[in-house]
Amino acid sequence: MRTAMILIAAAAMCVGAASGRADQPRADDAFQPERILALADQVYNYTLEHPWTGRGRSGIEDVWLQTRQPEDPADRNWIRATFYSGVMELYRATGNEKYREQAERWAEKHRWRVGTELGGMNRLFCAMTWAQLHLLDPDPKKLEPTLAWLATDAPNSPGGKSEIWFRHEQGGGRVAGPLYSDSLYGAPLFPMLYQATGDRKHLDTLHHVFWTVTDATFDEDDALYYRDPGYIGRKSPHGEKVFWSRGNGWVFGAFPRILRYLPEDDPQRERYVDIYRRMAASLAARQQADGFWRSNLADPLHTPMPESSGTAFFVAGYAWGVRNGILDREAYLPVIIRGFNALAGAVQPNGKLGWVQAIGAAPRPSREGDTHEYAAGLFLFAAGEVSLLVKGGVITPEAANPHKPLEPAAVLEGFVVPECAVVDPATGFVYVSNIASPPGEYWDDNGEGFISRLRPDGTLDALRWVESRPEFVINSPKGMCILDGRLYAADNTRVLVIGLAESKPEQKIAVPGAQRLNDMATDGRGVYVSDTAAGRILQLDLIGQGRHETVAKLEGVNGITFHEGRMFAVSWGLHEVYEIDRAGKHEPAPFGLAAHFTNLDGIEVLDDGAMIVSDFIGNKVCLISPDGKTVTTLAELETPADIGLDRKNRRLFVPQLRKDKLAVFALEQD
Repeated sequence: MRTAMILIAAAAMCVGAASGRADQPRADDAFQPERILALADQVYNYTLEHPWTGRGRSGIEDVWLQTRQPEDPADRNWIRATFYSGVMELYRATGNEKYREQAERWAEKHRWRVGTELGGMNRLFCAMTWAQLHLLDPDPKKLEPTLAWLATDAPNSPGGKSEIWFRHEQGGGRVAGPLYSDSLYGAPLFPMLYQATGDRKHLDTLHHVFWTVTDATFDEDDALYYRDPGYIGRKSPHGEKVFWSRGNGWVFGAFPRILRYLPEDDPQRERYVDIYRRMAASLAARQQADGFWRSNLADPLHTPMPESSGTAFFVAGYAWGVRNGILDREAYLPVIIRGFNALAGAVQPNGKLGWVQAIGAAPRPSREGDTHEYAAGLFLFAAGEVSLLVKGGVITPEAANPHKPLEPAAVLEGFVVPECAVVDPATGFVYVSNIASPPGEYWDDNGEGFISRLRPDGTLDALRWVESRPEFVINSPKGMCILDGRLYAADNTRVLVIGLAESKPEQKIAVPGAQRLNDMATDGRGVYVSDTAAGRILQLDLIGQGRHETVAKLEGVNGITFHEGRMFAVSWGLHEVYEIDRAGKHEPAPFGLAAHFTNLDGIEVLDDGAMIVSDFIGNKVCLISPDGKTVTTLAELETPADIGLDRKNRRLFVPQLRKDKLAVFALEQD
């Protein structure tokens, strides 16, 4: 065991990826053209190697397939067509012929016929790829089946007797379903056909379809689409409207493909641009801090996990709009950067895109391992557009990674499994808890722990300032706080009290029922401790009657802190930051940041309301903006535990538990 401290220069720390996963690319790497296109190619290859076949379906997919015609039910429908729409967008962005050739093979396999669905618009999704291929290399055979279908008198064709031929199918086509926003993703076919044929009737069809659906499903107040009129007036479990993310994505992702082919002098063009811009403004306000949008745009807590398909739609829509000067660059470039960082972090090493909501018509949960073929196509669309922004110099390294790392000051060595640092605001002394046990014994009552003290200038005062003795055993001390000249330290199932003025152990507070007491905090009046294993936060009874009060329950609660009377906590297992209602009237309120982190340990709040958190397994310390929407990786270092903040001198003390070190950082002045 070392008995001396050695002051060494700290290594420079780098800013990490906005997605925050330890195994994901850093932000400066994620926005290199080669990285973007390599990632897109991974997703493309994974999808070809793992095509959707209709097997292993959810119940809703079973119902959906039963309404299909039997021919090629899993190969010529909106699912595969959406993937190939992304393949074509990636081809446009890269010029890589393998993408065009793959789309041609798919088209030739099906002899350029429209889809097998009964829904009039869904049936046309694949025809968009045929039309794009025709525009690249004109050949009548590529359009003839589509044009022939559009002229038929079928009820789900514009040539039929029904003026509203584009409703959603129900009951195997026996029941006329509602108008639905998803259908508008097929609308670009009509300006494509206009470009191919010069026949303005296709533009008339576009306007009829688009504005009929919009009139039925667009909310003027929120500038978002309901999935269909049946959702108007519905409420989420929290009393909010229900704006399905992917339902809006089908529309927002259609705008680039409509406006690309719609003539500049078309009298209706500005109507599309107006809705596009209004949606952009509304969507930007609903992006979450981790870069994703949630499945219900009006209520992120409805399904609080990330969702990739809607996010990919929105990133693609924003990127095209910014690149073409339709959407404001300054306003939406940060939205694009956050969104694509999130998407890049959702791609697994094998190219599988995770966090994809399954087929549906409303907000539903998604999981990290959930994927689907349509979402892969949307990722290709987004990646292609973002790569063009990077190549064009619109997204620069500075724009993608604008935040500077913390200025490292020093690293102190010689600790023995340091877990927590706390600064005494009255004296400036810094206290460091040492577990002093191997990994398998971090929670053992073994009498090995001790507490160190540093002088206000950051140099060592006493390595074993207070150590374990027979009359005052210290087992595995962890979180600490200071109140009224006393240091409180969590020690497995009890709390130690040490007088600071005389460096004298005073008391051991028993906590009946405690399992793994972890962090401590004070609001200036009381003392609080988290019990990670029990999933609760307690206010201690300091007058000795043992009436400790559980003020909140939170699975895996670890670090806790206060700011201006408000309590905040982080969860180790849920990877999330929460505001705690000590009155117990409300459940802990998550910030929606879980996708940024791996396992959270410590938390501190700066004077302006910004938060600093340590991600122990993620090997980083992060800054959360005062509005709770932006997360920046301040430093990358191994196993950062419970951090301590020196407000007066603007220093941050970070114990590196498995490195036996304490890193000291100087916080920049704003």
